[in-house]
Amino acid sequence: WLGLVSYDLKNYETAAQYFELVLKDKVNGGWTAGARYNLGRTYEAWGKPAQAAEWQQKLAAFQQANKASDNKSKTP
Repeated sequence: WLGLVSYDLKNYETAAQYFELVLKDKVNGGWTAGARYNLGRTYEAWGKPAQAAEWQQKLAAFQQANKASDNKSKTP
């Protein structure tokens, strides 16, 4: 939540730090997709398009990996 509050206050450096803390704590936890998404948004708003694109790609890869994992667990 602190990352989102920092983002709303346009304190993008602090927001990025909070979102990165989520990823360091639990690389594949329940909040990590949101942290990746919000890191992309934060870097975009911060005027850092290369970092924004990097996090958008990481989010897409994370989602693909989870989708593949879900499909394997549903296969009889």
